[in-house]
Amino acid sequence: DQYRLKALQRYSNFAAQGADLPLQDFVSRHNDATQSIGYSKSLMLFHMLREALGDEGFVAGLRHLWQAHRHTRVGFAETVRTIAAADQTVAPRLLPWLERAGAPGLRLVDSDVSKLDGGWQLQLTIDQEQSEPFLFDLPVLITLEGEDHARRMLAPVSERRTLLEYRFEKRPLRVDVDPEYDLLRYLDPTEQPPALNRLFGSPNAWLVLPTAATGDMREAWSALAATWQRRYPQLKLIDDTSAGRLPPDADHFLLGWDNALLGQARSTFARDDQSLGVRDVTIGGTGYPADAAGVVLVASDAQGVSTGFIGAPTPRLIETLARKLTHYGSFGRLLFDAQGNNLLRDTLSSDHSRLSRQFGDEAVPLRPPPRSVLGARG
Repeated sequence: DQYRLKALQRYSNFAAQGADLPLQDFVSRHNDATQSIGYSKSLMLFHMLREALGDEGFVAGLRHLWQAHRHTRVGFAETVRTIAAADQTVAPRLLPWLERAGAPGLRLVDSDVSKLDGGWQLQLTIDQEQSEPFLFDLPVLITLEGEDHARRMLAPVSERRTLLEYRFEKRPLRVDVDPEYDLLRYLDPTEQPPALNRLFGSPNAWLVLPTAATGDMREAWSALAATWQRRYPQLKLIDDTSAGRLPPDADHFLLGWDNALLGQARSTFARDDQSLGVRDVTIGGTGYPADAAGVVLVASDAQGVSTGFIGAPTPRLIETLARKLTHYGSFGRLLFDAQGNNLLRDTLSSDHSRLSRQFGDEAVPLRPPPRSVLGARG
């Protein structure tokens, strides 16, 4: 599920901003958007094919693909038809996902739990945000009182708005919409873990330069900004003395320990295992001083706005980070030594997903039911 999450992060952050295209039109990658389509979007399509056929059917379909088309060229559509040949209902449902640009964007509009005689009723309202709805089975995980694992339900969805109703003998405590990322879709900003790709792919992201930095350091930060703007042209540049004019929904990178905005942003980066000090960061009980380590942190708030911080002790390390960090896009916390060697890289969790609801008085963790690992046997 974490690998699928990273795939959907890349797709949502780089292809969703008007750069998407039908998967059947993909030929080769030439930028981050086309890479996210040809690799991440196709990965999710074949995962949905596996889910539709089941593991045994999917493995049998792969064998059939090899037997029918070995040593020949085959396109996406014929690949789907061949793998799904044993079930004639599957390919017609998945082919439109090849032929259309875009993907569903989901919203959990409303949720309600009510007591009934002999049980409980759960009602959910799900919206598709794009103009033309897709047809799919939506995984919904429902946590019930007294049960070790959430129940996994598949809800058929075909309209812009879908009302789902469930009845249980036990009280629902929590509901999560596609929490294991089984559906090809655009992620809601609030369910995305804080990560560099949120900022690299944002249409409204700013690089904030530190005016108090010394000459060599300021030149290094300016060079980093220029390098990233060539790769991500939508990134905008501003000094920390002017950053008060940024709109409240603007994603932004704070560059350097001398950045004037860092003081008011420290609480943004606070987590149970992490704190950002004046000249150091503490992670997991270990402190890393500003003059000895490169630090990269990303945080997101309940509205989905992302803030990044990059600290480095030397111009040489800034130059190294400018080159390296574009390859660490799925991570939200990184540490480097003074020579640029990676010491830590973490994918952090989101605490604000709008596709999750709690119904009890106390927060209940999500415990998905066990799932099998795909294996080709015999």
